[in-house]
Amino acid sequence: MPSVHFVQDYERHLDDLLSQHSIDEAMSLAIGGSYDLVGAPEADSLSAAGLSRRMYVLDLGCRSGRTASHTAKRFPEINYIGTMPYATGRTHECIKLSPVLSV
Repeated sequence: MPSVHFVQDYERHLDDLLSQHSIDEAMSLAIGGSYDLVGAPEADSLSAAGLSRRMYVLDLGCRSGRTASHTAKRFPEINYIGTMPYATGRTHECIKLSPVLSV
């Protein structure tokens, strides 16, 4: 069975991006770009589903936080918890957002 190396590959890819771009741009590019073009419609979907003040959102696989960022802007009083199913050691993922919570 071949060795799984996607975490190491992602780490190398992100290191390369961080050496060439600001952290916000690098994180956007790490997930394929289109940070705003994807995050805004995802926040729209949560709104259409009935998200309102003081509700909780659990985002499993939050990656760069594009959904969290747009959702937090639209709903500043929600409790947003973003987590990754595997640890990459990157502290930027999901935690640059305020007032949301990331684990």
